[in-house]
Amino acid sequence: MMPRIRGAHVPLDAMTPDIPGAAPLDDASPMPLYHQLYLQLRGRILDGSLPGGTRIPSEQSLAARYSVSRITAKRALDELAAAGFVARQRGRGTHVIHRPHADVLRAPLQGMLEKLDSMARTTRARLLSYRHAPAPAEVATLLGIGADEPVVAAVRVRSLQGIPFAHLSSWTRARPERFSHERLREGSRLEALRASGIRLGQMTQDLGACAADAEVARHLDVTPGAPLLELRRLSFGRDEQPVDFLVARYHPERFRFHMSMTLDEHGDCR
Repeated sequence: MMPRIRGAHVPLDAMTPDIPGAAPLDDASPMPLYHQLYLQLRGRILDGSLPGGTRIPSEQSLAARYSVSRITAKRALDELAAAGFVARQRGRGTHVIHRPHADVLRAPLQGMLEKLDSMARTTRARLLSYRHAPAPAEVATLLGIGADEPVVAAVRVRSLQGIPFAHLSSWTRARPERFSHERLREGSRLEALRASGIRLGQMTQDLGACAADAEVARHLDVTPGAPLLELRRLSFGRDEQPVDFLVARYHPERFRFHMSMTLDEHGDCR
């Protein structure tokens, strides 16, 4: 029997969620279409857009949404099932079974500022956009500012020997005449922060995974939906007020994080 919503007959698959941030597949790519679709779906599962228990659209719906054959959609779902991300049951459809671990390992990154300065000196950053405007609601909350308070928003791509490895979006509580686009073009963000009179006292950051949206994928030379490393860093001034928020997305085959920890005589980190 068809479920009824407000008195109208609705196909069962219409009640399943669409794929957040779905991007067209690339027919010209050497990567098979089924694997491109698999990467998009896996990315949405890993970044939490499709949480555990979510029903994935049917093979027929995926085929229509991504303009591929039903066989291609079926193979992508079968790959997800084989990797343990979804469960497929006849008559019940495909549901996400992957759940992130509740415990998050947190450790200090030794010499963070020195490493960032070193990376800025040995790589090149290209400024894609620069504007002075209100931040998105989530960022405004993190920075502790009102929804209408303008910040300096910048998007850059960092490359090593001409090969892009990082897409960087940042929002900074600074006056544009002091935190200018010229400074961001010519040097590192840390140098621009110092030059604008901002002295950092603390940073907190979280490292996870995300899927590349179409814009990020274009600049990092990956397929939309491809998995990326994602770093979210909130920086505080010496007065302990948040002054800067950065979202960095890294190509996982071109960049890695290295952490070192020192243990005391009791085996505890210090």
